[in-house]
Amino acid sequence: VAKVAGEVRVKYNRGHVALGTTGTNFMWFHPRKGSQIHLNAEPGEDARKILLPKFEERSIESGARRTHEIKANLAARDLQESNDLIEELILACDQYSRT
Repeated sequence: VAKVAGEVRVKYNRGHVALGTTGTNFMWFHPRKGSQIHLNAEPGEDARKILLPKFEERSIESGARRTHEIKANLAARDLQESNDLIEELILACDQYSRT
């Protein structure tokens, strides 16, 4: 992400970890007990339409939240197996945060 979007900013808070670049925060990770992570991301409405079917193809529990957000529950294996999809989501979120 840093190569394409610039320096990544990670903020550690009590109940979540926020991710952003020079724009506003665009992704929030909420750790759960066990190996689950709940994720909220703001890729924008157009990117969400493209990304949600990709999450479903990989059997990652996900859905729409508001008009421009994605929510997902990721297991540790999802992070390893779908690294390219997560990177695509982060890049879409970064681009949307700059508009």
